Amino acid sequence: MASVQTFHRLHCACGRQCARRNGSSVARRDKFYLNCVNYNVQGARFCEVYLWEDDLDRYTNQRYQSAVDLANYHKTRHERYEEKLNKVYEELKEAYAEIRKLKRTNKALQMALVATAPVAAIVAITSAWVAK
Repeated sequence: MASVQTFHRLHCACGRQCARRNGSSVARRDKFYLNCVNYNVQGARFCEVYLWEDDLDRYTNQRYQSAVDLANYHKTRHERYEEKLNKVYEELKEAYAEIRKLKRTNKALQMALVATAPVAAIVAITSAWVAK
């Protein structure tokens, strides 16, 4: 007769806990399977959950490894985009510094133009009178 343990981490779709049992045949005596306590029970809410534990472990490990690989892939992509974003921020910072420098230069040139405008006007008027 198969020994029965309640497997607390796994529940069936019917809501009942799955039981962990060892195989009943000689070849499978060291293997365990999980099934719903309602598995193959007539009169109760009939359930068909039946999983060999090593198959479930293999499937779980594959899913876990896939999740780890996917997380690493997205982490790598995130790091690459973060590097690109930092580079764009640096370029933007340099562009703003250049804009500030050009604004200061423009202001200085405008002030120089305002200061020299009367002199330029006098020179223009004088040269126009002389040319007559």
